Amino acid sequence: IGNGLNSISSLPVNLHSLICSNNNLSNLPPLPATLETLYCHGNLLSQIPALPSTLYYLSVANNLLTELPALPNSLHFLDLQNNQIDSLPALPVNLFRMDCSSNLLTSIPPLPTYCFGILICDSNQLTSLPALPPFLGLLECSNNMLSSLPSLPDSIEIVSCMNNQISCFPSFPSARLH
Repeated sequence: IGNGLNSISSLPVNLHSLICSNNNLSNLPPLPATLETLYCHGNLLSQIPALPSTLYYLSVANNLLTELPALPNSLHFLDLQNNQIDSLPALPVNLFRMDCSSNLLTSIPPLPTYCFGILICDSNQLTSLPALPPFLGLLECSNNMLSSLPSLPDSIEIVSCMNNQISCFPSFPSARLH
């Protein structure tokens, strides 16, 4: 972390975790099939290689990404805030948490319904949100162009939707508004 690293030529075939955050990396080599966690936030990445089917945690925040490769169904945590991404690929069925704030998104694909619990999508160009899954506990969607919110699930605990164009709120089962 934070070594001024400019490149990584290759990675060990049995690597499970790669932490290369806060460097000067503009690209990554092919990722090993065994990789479970990838922390490469705070670099100069404009693209990332194909993701292995074993990947559980992906942090690519604070880079120069404009798109993502296909996301594996094993992925549970996705942090891609502060990039230049304008659209997302299909979201994995096992995804639990996604932070896609401070990008150029105009829409978000359908959210997984199995265990998705946290959506942070502040500071994009969103005009609507997809249907919210039944286990969602936290929704942060401030600083967008939303005129309404979808129905909120009974599980919702925190909703933050400041600086939008919302004129009518859905019922809030037990939410705390900010």
